Amino acid sequence: MKTVISPAKSLDYESNLPTDKSSNPCFLEEASKINELLREKSPLELSQLMKISDKLGNLNWERNQNFKTPFDKKKCPTSCLGL
Repeated sequence: MKTVISPAKSLDYESNLPTDKSSNPCFLEEASKINELLREKSPLELSQLMKISDKLGNLNWERNQNFKTPFDKKKCPTSCLGL
């Protein structure tokens, strides 16, 4: 069986999580390299590149600017639990 996790329009990172367990990203070095390139893009360029709305382009631009390692586990909950 395969499980597919699809992006959601709204995420809930405010509710208490059912576990304190977490894992470390597998491709952190690669993600950092990609982020270096994406940080140079404007919100409009991101919207066009990703074929998304200007609103999401702005949101992703902000996320790219704020990306840093190591991650603060309190600020970066397990993604699938936010869906």
